Amino acid sequence: MHRLADEERLDFFFEAKRWKGNIKNMELQKCDDLSWFPLDDLPDNTIPCVREAVRCYRKGVVYSEHGWGKNREGQPV
Repeated sequence: MHRLADEERLDFFFEAKRWKGNIKNMELQKCDDLSWFPLDDLPDNTIPCVREAVRCYRKGVVYSEHGWGKNREGQPV
């Protein structure tokens, strides 16, 4: 995903076909919890770019853009 937030970013999302072990929050200052959720039942506080990435994944979209409809101050461009 090519996205504009506070700055320009490229995000990569991967599908794990198998998982062994426990997930661990390595950014406690940014995230208060890590949990597994069904794609149809994401928490209300899921950030918009992640919600968009899940939507694209489900449609088979491999490239997307997010946040480019507004400037850095949040105003439409």
